[in-house]
Amino acid sequence: MDRSRVGTWELYLTFHSYGQMILYPWGYDKVDHKAESELARLGRVGASAMGRGYTVGSAAKVLYPAAGGSDDWALGGAGIPYSYTIELPDTGTHGFILPASHISQVAKEALGATVAMAEDLQRSTPRT
Repeated sequence: MDRSRVGTWELYLTFHSYGQMILYPWGYDKVDHKAESELARLGRVGASAMGRGYTVGSAAKVLYPAAGGSDDWALGGAGIPYSYTIELPDTGTHGFILPASHISQVAKEALGATVAMAEDLQRSTPRT
């Protein structure tokens, strides 16, 4: 990342499989982030747009503490205020090997979440 652009990014998303979760920092420990309620709110916007049952919460609290997540770095290191890991479907039937026949639907859901979150930020963030 070009560090000269710190402060210009508002949203960071990384997509992983699997589990149907939208996770935000912190992942390294079960501690609250000062903007946790706002991170949860925007995460719920994305979850709603996905159209399935998605769990929203901090990575360490929803799963387990694990250091080295890019979402933690994006928020803590790069200063991107809205940082998420979206764990794509499913819940265990196919696991990491989602059938090719599901790719188009999952891609539409992921794009829908991305657009919904970006539009929400655009509406709610004052522009200078």
